[in-house]
This record gives sequence, C-alpha cells and structure tokens, in this order.
Amino acid sequence: MKTTLKKINILLLLLTSLFALQAQSLENNFKNPPASAKPKTWMHAMSGNMSEIGLTKDLEAIADAGIGGIILFNITHRIPNGKVKFNSAEHIKMTAHAAAECERLGLTFGIHNCDGWTSSGGPWVMPENSMKQIVFREMVVKGGDVAVKLPEPTQRGNYYKDVAVIAYPALASEVADAQTKFVVSSSNPDFNTAIATDGRIDQQTELNVSKEKKSWVQFDYGKPYTVRSFYLNSEKQRTDGKVVLQSSNDGINFKDVLELKVLRLGKKEYAIDENFDGITARFFRFETEIAFDISEINLSAT
Repeated sequence: MKTTLKKINILLLLLTSLFALQAQSLENNFKNPPASAKPKTWMHAMSGNMSEIGLTKDLEAIADAGIGGIILFNITHRIPNGKVKFNSAEHIKMTAHAAAECERLGLTFGIHNCDGWTSSGGPWVMPENSMKQIVFREMVVKGGDVAVKLPEPTQRGNYYKDVAVIAYPALASEVADAQTKFVVSSSNPDFNTAIATDGRIDQQTELNVSKEKKSWVQFDYGKPYTVRSFYLNSEKQRTDGKVVLQSSNDGINFKDVLELKVLRLGKKEYAIDENFDGITARFFRFETEIAFDISEINLSAT
C-alpha cells in the first residue's frame, strides 16, 4: 500500500512539474513569440515614393516592432507621384532590395497578387480575361414563334458576349410596365432623361443639387398607376443626405412615401434597389439632397 502511494505521489509531482514547465514555456513564448506566430502587415509603397535607404529603415522598424513579415503593395492615392515609375527597371530593383532586406532581417516577404485596390487587374489584362459583369436587356413580346432583335445591353471596356436568352411567361405587372406610357422630367434642366431611362448603365447624367434646395426626377403616368419597386444606378455618391420617393395625384402637392437607402455595390458603383407594397398615384418623384450622376432610374409595377 505504501509503495502504491509513493508511486502516486511521484507521478503527481512529475505532472505538477510538467505543467509548471509548460506554463513557463507558454509565458516565454508569449513574451518572445517565434517567427511563425508573429503578425504580418501590408507595406504600402505610395505613388512611387521609394528609395533603398527608405525601404531599409522602414523594414528595420517593422522588425524591431515584432512584426513577422510584409506584403509589399504598390498603390497611388491622392499624394504626389515619386520618381520611381511602377514596373520600371528601377522599381524592380527596389522590389528585389526589399526582398533581400526582409531575408536579412528574418521577415517573410510577399507581393500583392496584382497592384490595385481590390483584385487582379491592370492595363495588361485584356477585357475578355478580366472580371466581368452580367448585364441584360428585356422585352415583352407576344408568345408563339418569335423573331426579334433584342436591344443592345451595356458594355464594359468595349467587350460584350452573349450568355443566354431566357423566355418566360410575363407577369401581368411586367406587361403593364411595357405597355404603360409615362413622361420623365427633372428639376435640373441639364439632366438627360433619355440617358437615365434607356435600360443601360454605360453613360451617366448629372443631377446636381444646389445648397438652397433639393432636386428631383419625376414620373408622370397620366393616370393613377401602382408601383412596387424603385431602382437607381450611379457611379459615385458624393455626400450624405436624405433621399426619398414621393407621390402625388395633382403634380403640385407631394408627400414622402418611402425613405430610400443608397447601397455601395462596388468601387465605382452605387445603387438604390427597393421593393415595397403597392403605392398608387399619377405622379412619383425621386427627391434628393445628394447630387448624383445617374445611369439608370426606374419605377416598376413588379
């Protein structure tokens, strides 16, 4: 019995010592982490403002701060251009110098897959090999044997390729949209309503807003009409402000029926895409405190 207790005591002592060593090792590694556990960072080379001396000083400071490595990212954004031109022989030499200095300092070194803000891209990538956008145009036609030429969709970079033609039984609201005539006007005399309602997003037309008042785009259906969705496409959003959909039966007195939210779809694309319970009126207005460059604006019964 005594021998068994002695063995248990020795085992407990060994386990306690092992845990103490592990705790001490964990504390030491936390204070002085191995290279594999150190954080890494993007290192921006801004607008060609680079030098071998500057790269060395930056990388030494990064290593002294306990960072484990870098991803070199060439970028230009709202600062004067430096002397080193991107992808020149001098720029490639600078990149090699940065890689060598990382090796000397025990830092990992990587390069952004393709310099730019979001993803792979550049003038050397042809449109057919680049990121693409699905675009479409639509027509409502009488069923049966149909031979029609579909209207031309939006193009990007002068590139377009057909993917599919899809035909399906139209909803009653889609037939109503196709057959109902309306007049589009604006508070801004320079606003081009043809560009804003041509079903394409190739071009934009400016809807400017003065400091004293709001601007609007109006749809006059000639008689009461029920709409259930609103869409607007824009290339940039300039400031914050209130954007609403209004309705009226006399074209003089308007009331707010829906506050609209501007969504960011991509680096250079904003949109408003709302659907709602049916609202019936003769006149509808998109009223805004924000200046927009509008490529498409649309109300629909669907």
